[in-house]
Amino acid sequence: MKDDTYITGAGNSFFIAYNIGAQSEIEIIRRVADSPFDIDGVISISTEDDNKNILSMDYYNADGSRAELCLNGVRCAAKYAYDNNYTDTKSIQVITPSGKILTSIKDKNIVSGTVDVPLLPNGLSNHTIQGYSGVIVNVGNPHFVIQDTYINKIDLDEVGAELQNSKEFDNGINVEFCSIETTTTVNARVYERGVGETLACGSGAIAIFYVLYSKALIEDDISVIYPGGVLNLKIDNNGISISGEITYL
Repeated sequence: MKDDTYITGAGNSFFIAYNIGAQSEIEIIRRVADSPFDIDGVISISTEDDNKNILSMDYYNADGSRAELCLNGVRCAAKYAYDNNYTDTKSIQVITPSGKILTSIKDKNIVSGTVDVPLLPNGLSNHTIQGYSGVIVNVGNPHFVIQDTYINKIDLDEVGAELQNSKEFDNGINVEFCSIETTTTVNARVYERGVGETLACGSGAIAIFYVLYSKALIEDDISVIYPGGVLNLKIDNNGISISGEITYL
């Protein structure tokens, strides 16, 4: 295994390395542009001197901006750290700007992560913004979750760009379109801040699951199907877990 490589989780692809240090926007943009793969961002990890079971992760979007959270990136970081012997445990705490995420490496390249159930002081409420009705939910980073039957017919790049420019979102927003296939299966597409449409989004899947589950539209153990792959989610003991396959490019 190389010290730096390319890795993907459910279609979210990244360059990942150990302790690459602070990166300027230009450095990130150049790294993304020079990549032999179509990647969504750059991940840098490091470990604590006194506890290698705790991992710190910095994540940069493709446009060079830093993100509060990338859950598929967190799962990739855990897998990469374990495979390269930066940690010797399959249960790893990953520290992000949004807090600690507990990850678990399982058989067949499956990695899970668990986050707290989002707290919405004002409850779950719909917002209509630039003609689109949905729910704003923060799961460490902000998402606008919109239910729509015909998600494959939406010009997501156009819609996502429109919503980025909305005065409602001073710091931008991740836009999630979803449609319920069955009570255990949801189809989804995502427009991510600083990237555009991506093949999957872990935190977006959490946001979708939380919104639909809170409305009693789905069960407590489901699959979210993105163009890039499948993420499995379930809720238990006030936590939401997300799992899926991690592979190297």
